[in-house]
Amino acid sequence: MSSTKLEHVIIVGGGLGGLATALSFHYLFPRHNITAPRITIYERESTESGRINEGYTIAIRGDHVGGGVQALKTISQDLYNDIRNMAAPERDKNIAIQFSFGINCDINPMLKLNTSAEEDSFRIARFKLRNRLVEELKHFGESKIKLEWNSHVIKADYNKEKNKVDVELKDGRTNECDLLIVADGAHSSVRRYMYPEEKLNFQKCISLSCVTTIDDGESLPSPIRTSPLVGITGKGIGIFMATIDEKSFFWGVIYPSNEERPPPYKGSVMTKDEQDEFVNEVLTRTNGCLSNEFRSFVRKCDRERILILNSHDKFPHKNPSKKHIIFIGDALHPMNPTSGNGANMAIMDAVEFIQLLIKHHEKQDNYLITRSIDEFDRDHVQRSTDAIKISHRNMASAVATGLKFQLNKIIMRIVAFAINNPFLFKNNNNPPPIIQWSFNGNLNDTFGVYNGISTNGTIQYVSPSYRGDGMAVCFANKSYALIPYSLKLIGTSFTISTWIQLLSNVPLNSSEFGIFTHCESMTNNKCLYMTVRSGKLLFSFYINNFTGNSSLTNNIWYHVAYVYDRVALTQSVYLNGRLDGIFSSAGILQSNASQMWIGASPYTYMYPNPFAYMDEMIFVSRVKNTSEILDEATLVAYYKFDNSFLDSGPNNITNSTGTNVQFNATGRLLSVNNNWWSPMLGFDNSSHLMTQTWSGAIFYNVALTSFIVPLNIWTHVVATFSTTNGLRLFINGTMANSTSSTHSHAGSGTWNIISVGTCTPAAWCTNAETRIIPKQFRGKIDEMRIYSRELTDVEIQALANI
Repeated sequence: MSSTKLEHVIIVGGGLGGLATALSFHYLFPRHNITAPRITIYERESTESGRINEGYTIAIRGDHVGGGVQALKTISQDLYNDIRNMAAPERDKNIAIQFSFGINCDINPMLKLNTSAEEDSFRIARFKLRNRLVEELKHFGESKIKLEWNSHVIKADYNKEKNKVDVELKDGRTNECDLLIVADGAHSSVRRYMYPEEKLNFQKCISLSCVTTIDDGESLPSPIRTSPLVGITGKGIGIFMATIDEKSFFWGVIYPSNEERPPPYKGSVMTKDEQDEFVNEVLTRTNGCLSNEFRSFVRKCDRERILILNSHDKFPHKNPSKKHIIFIGDALHPMNPTSGNGANMAIMDAVEFIQLLIKHHEKQDNYLITRSIDEFDRDHVQRSTDAIKISHRNMASAVATGLKFQLNKIIMRIVAFAINNPFLFKNNNNPPPIIQWSFNGNLNDTFGVYNGISTNGTIQYVSPSYRGDGMAVCFANKSYALIPYSLKLIGTSFTISTWIQLLSNVPLNSSEFGIFTHCESMTNNKCLYMTVRSGKLLFSFYINNFTGNSSLTNNIWYHVAYVYDRVALTQSVYLNGRLDGIFSSAGILQSNASQMWIGASPYTYMYPNPFAYMDEMIFVSRVKNTSEILDEATLVAYYKFDNSFLDSGPNNITNSTGTNVQFNATGRLLSVNNNWWSPMLGFDNSSHLMTQTWSGAIFYNVALTSFIVPLNIWTHVVATFSTTNGLRLFINGTMANSTSSTHSHAGSGTWNIISVGTCTPAAWCTNAETRIIPKQFRGKIDEMRIYSRELTDVEIQALANI
């Protein structure tokens, strides 16, 4: 049956995963001009029940395994900012977490793990995060998202004839939908009904936790005033402590057990005697392990917030995609709540599945639900499996004794040292600071590492390149350069820029030209490609993608730049140095491809490929700022004249020492190409400094008539032209004169001589049309820049003040 229709979605579970899913529908769908479906959320708990777990704090992580930060930002940056402001207090943002070992480890932290500059992670009370997501739902109204409390879904079946999913609630109500998303937690009733064989696995650890609020005049435990603390006693007891707010903190004690604890699990349903027994048990288990200070806080804990957790988890099962049912979060892969990553995984599952629906909707896929679920399964299994295995190791470490405890101490010290000293352990060559393909007759990296191989046809070269010398590469008939080396892009920002000229063999509005591809697999955030699709710049992470605003034209050289900011989670494209588009909800790139493609690639074959020239591709493992990109695109030449006449601009970088050049009677020719000439800056017969431009018929000129340029004093001179402002002359950062009206500028249409110090040969400059006299300049010239654009007044003033 066709799965195209997506009008009504039922979400089972109003926890973090279910709420994030509903919000993802109504935030992400409209961004792609897709109408979001009507959503019904059934939550078995009451509105107040969540406050029972008020002390249960969770870490929202920004690393590629956690990913909760990136997922929330993808839903809404404003929503994320609000949630971030609700986080638990952070005394030292440079310290992520502390570890301690041995007796009284709760008061004596030994290791501190530094916060990564690339990752924004924080802790927040789970109920605060959940309540904020519930509040966000209300913005859309019940006609779009209806959240029904005290509504326990117990059955779900696919009706093949109607192509619907039928659900049944515990109170006898029924409903139907086009897609059922099951997010009702580790003890999922729907999973128990559909997969009775899928049982939770007890990991032989139990957590006893609560919240303590300090009295006026008291202080929070000294270690957690800085950051959360993990303590490993070596006596089979582990401890975790983290602040909730300025007056309260969460604590949990973990111990090994071969048997699960029977209920009750929550202080709110315990009798007073059961609450007292819980406190006495914690005191008994921590006697001789933890400090008297901690034990005093245990005695004062809020007994209503007692929470006992049996450590359960389960590896993911395959989703029933043909039944239009998908399980996400703990309903699919329950995580150990004391050592897992359940909240982050649930939010990530929600966002990534909605992105897959968007992807297949844009493909006009008649089976978008089934294929989206199947693709989700392919992507998430390894991630959730890895997270569960990590939680197993963490739990085993927390309750280790004897030799295992001693080995864990050594391992943790090594890990902490590595994390805190990344410059010693990071492979500084991957990604390298820069890769540069000049395409000057070959596909080699200038630095000899990332050399390319001509693939899928013979690659040709044309001369001259965009800058008038050397060569450029020509890609035709789906040919491309294969770079058979790994470039590690996970966790890093980068900028890729190049010059391109699209030829006219196919219409641009119905074609795609591949520029750069780094693709591990055709799944969300694991396939990076940069193309010109339908005449516009496309920047894609396979689903997280967007196009620039400007339409390109055939047979014109363009400078293009693609920028990924890993910290801000933005993708940007620049055309000729100007920002052409930005996507502020980018995901975290997770591609770990073993090779790269320049030009066409197996991932950009979906349209005919126009033939194209490409020149000077540069990769840098950082975000280039707008000024850098603008200079790269428009700073044609930069002559420092530091004992050389080499161009120090983006077209030819050289080392310099800081001197200037004094011209003798012969002058100096910097470059030669043909016989076209146009004196642009010089002096007239009255020694007035002058700039002029050729319109194709006559010269227009502007002179400095208010004074004569003084001798033996450095003077900063700028001449600019645009059809908006005409010809202008600036002296020491201030405009001295300009044309009274705008006019055109006529170039030669090819590459020309740049002559500095004199007009060479002088016969070319002897013309009654020009006021600039063809005589030798005698003096010093330094720091000469030539741009392919009109500088702003601010830029000119900045250059004058260097």
